[in-house]
Amino acid sequence: MTREAVIVSTARTGLAKSGRGGFNMTHGAAMAGHAVKHSIERANLDPAEIDDVIMGCGTPEGATGQNVGRLAAIWAGCPVTTSGVTVNRFCSSGLQTIAMAAGRVVAEGADAVVGAGVESISMVSMQGINLKDITAKDLRKIITDAKRRKSLRKKLSTLEVDKGAPLKGKILIQMFEKASSRTRISFYLAIKQLGGGTLTLRSNELHLGQGGESIADTAKILSTYGDGFMLRTDSDKKVENFEKYLSIPIINGLSPSSHPTQVLSDVFTVEEIKKKPISSLNICWIGDSNNVLDSLIAASVKFSFKLSI
Repeated sequence: MTREAVIVSTARTGLAKSGRGGFNMTHGAAMAGHAVKHSIERANLDPAEIDDVIMGCGTPEGATGQNVGRLAAIWAGCPVTTSGVTVNRFCSSGLQTIAMAAGRVVAEGADAVVGAGVESISMVSMQGINLKDITAKDLRKIITDAKRRKSLRKKLSTLEVDKGAPLKGKILIQMFEKASSRTRISFYLAIKQLGGGTLTLRSNELHLGQGGESIADTAKILSTYGDGFMLRTDSDKKVENFEKYLSIPIINGLSPSSHPTQVLSDVFTVEEIKKKPISSLNICWIGDSNNVLDSLIAASVKFSFKLSI
């Protein structure tokens, strides 16, 4: 007798704006696990009855990386005996999981399978680690939000927290391999003002790439305890490797070929002083060819301003 597959329950999270919505700091696995948990409860099933969790993801990296299907199953309260797999078919990833779940029931005799999908535009580092990797629209959003937040802080002291404390309960882990004054202080105060905390590490205090511990190993530890990682380093390759292995957002605080946070702050300051978009100004660079200039060139393309070198 041919088995049939039927959908017995559904669940989903609400929609939210990327970057500043209600789920902007919710880990992808936690968000997916929440929906899976409630779908199982609505079907009146014991989590132990779930044979497999098949999770579709168009961008399986960062906070939705590794095996997010398996991680979501654990978040949902399923036992370790419940398997999990991640499927990437881009925009049809979620639909593909439903077909695969049905196939497991019909052809393989599984009793209960979850077919699901997850995306986290806010938490996944699709924005890249350099200005050239970030869309002009997203860069402008960052500048606009910074201006709004600064305006709202006019009556607040340096250590007072922004209304709403958007980073409450979150921690940014920072690692400085190069000397820093302004970057170190500004990051500390920024996270403090947003309601979060910081933990500063020095690479010579860690088993970073030594004693059998790889950058991938360090990245897993950082991802377990932190909500974000900022790296100031003398190695472009190190930034790239951390971006590859971290499941939390990474901020490039400085690398040999790029200084994105510096130049983004420069754009903010120029517009604040001149009281007009930087696209209407002529910017001149006088100095050596270095990482700041590299990021300034990228910014000139993204913000459409004339740059003379």
